[in-house]
Amino acid sequence: MHPGGRAHTVHSAAIHNALHGAGRARTLRVSALAATVLALLLGALASGELLAHGGGAVRVFAWLSFGFAACLAGALVLLLWRAFTYRARLEELASAAEISARTDPLTGLLNRATLEEHLVRAAAHARRRVEPLAVLVLDVRGLGEINERFGHDAGDELLCAFAACMRDALRADDVYGRIGEDEFLVLLPGTIRVQAEIVAERLRALAAEIALPSLALPRGIELSVGCATAVDATADGILDAAHEDLRRTQAGPPAHAAPAVPTLPAVPAVSAA
Repeated sequence: MHPGGRAHTVHSAAIHNALHGAGRARTLRVSALAATVLALLLGALASGELLAHGGGAVRVFAWLSFGFAACLAGALVLLLWRAFTYRARLEELASAAEISARTDPLTGLLNRATLEEHLVRAAAHARRRVEPLAVLVLDVRGLGEINERFGHDAGDELLCAFAACMRDALRADDVYGRIGEDEFLVLLPGTIRVQAEIVAERLRALAAEIALPSLALPRGIELSVGCATAVDATADGILDAAHEDLRRTQAGPPAHAAPAVPTLPAVPAVSAA
């Protein structure tokens, strides 16, 4: 997803909602203030008439009434301001809570539950439209070793760096996120296997270029990738197929390594007659 990914789209929508609510609150506060000022002016005019034409007692009553009205108007403005301010703040907190419930707190990408919802909808859409759907399961190799050697903060740094790599590599229509400690999921609607493998290679290449000097990674981040494509598969079926392909990949050499040269069987020695 580029730029920022689906998770950033959710963040942007939440921020927009919060700003819209705050703008509405400001408009209402200004309207209330204007109405209060108008009421004070009308009260002042009425009091002025009383002061001009009334006796001493009437004048005292007019001043007291005007002062009481001014106090009430001030209290009303203060209450309205506080009420609308709290409402805007509550809307902002509700948006933040929605973001927190749908995203991974470390990387800011979509979390597993949200990705599973997207996968169910994407699989149903592919079956209905008879369109291909590709799924990539990405495993960050060596995360456990990084955590042991450098600490979990270093492992978190590595995961965040790879999340940024995914944002740069994927399309706006792609949906992706983190589904486990070192596993990420990518949904590629309308994508056949050859195209999905090109995306996987692009992710491997970009991950290998990530420089984290503090972790002494000579070849950047190494990935194992499982790929599955289908038109009529269920969400669970295509995800299981991608995990199965990932297991086959993990059983082989790393993607950057040269293939092993097969060893020929020894030729039995021929004894002299």
